[in-house]
Amino acid sequence: MNELYNEAFSEHFDFRPEMLEETRAWFECKGYEDYVVFAFLDGRPVGYVIATVSKDLPELPFKRGFISSIGVLKPFRRRGVGTALMLMAIKWLASKGAEVIELGVDDENPTGALAFYARLGFKRAFRHLTFEREL
Repeated sequence: MNELYNEAFSEHFDFRPEMLEETRAWFECKGYEDYVVFAFLDGRPVGYVIATVSKDLPELPFKRGFISSIGVLKPFRRRGVGTALMLMAIKWLASKGAEVIELGVDDENPTGALAFYARLGFKRAFRHLTFEREL
């Protein structure tokens, strides 16, 4: 998972490889249930999707699921891999009771992700600005 994530996102603006410990900590987060699917071609992982819901989703007034992360290796993009992964994640989130699905994406994503999400029925809800300062 860690290597696949790092390879899929290496071309992104301000990319910093995720350490194995970071990936492990993310999956060990309590209170959430994750659905992870990998896409393989000739035995090699070429993509993945992670969908997440709160373990308390049935009791929450606003039933929101999240696409936590999706990545497809560059040579395998625009071949239906991402679409298949997303549709599986959407189906799982719906089976858990999610009524709305959210995801985040960088406005300057170089992969065509904005158009990809729009084709799947996602609409821009708001913009989020992140400020940072090097020390």
